[in-house]
Amino acid sequence: MVVTSQTIDTRILLLLNESGTPHLLWRDANQNDIELAVQDGSNWLFKTLESNANGDHFDAVMAANGSIGLIVRTGSQGLVTQWHEGTGSSWSNTEQVQLSVINTYADGNFAASLDSGGDLLVQWQDKVEKNHLESVE
Repeated sequence: MVVTSQTIDTRILLLLNESGTPHLLWRDANQNDIELAVQDGSNWLFKTLESNANGDHFDAVMAANGSIGLIVRTGSQGLVTQWHEGTGSSWSNTEQVQLSVINTYADGNFAASLDSGGDLLVQWQDKVEKNHLESVE
């Protein structure tokens, strides 16, 4: 068991770095946090990556260098991408890009992937159902 004291939304992501270390991401529905748990061999280490996740949908990818690209709808800035770098329980948000303002936030699903150059590729749909595909370097 990784965590027992949180209400976890239905989406749980498993990311593996190049050495196969598991990284679990989920949204704590009680706190609106995107949480990260990293297995260090015998223990799970925890870090909150985003403390203002608005809605239960988020997506993430792991880059070749072990950094995590996260796309999440926030309560204050709308739809954003974030790059997080670190290891274990020590992670920092090194870059954030706002994709849509709060009044045009993505009202449906969105997805993150990596393009051939390792940049974050984000597909999302706004409130007027216009599709967007953006590369975030």
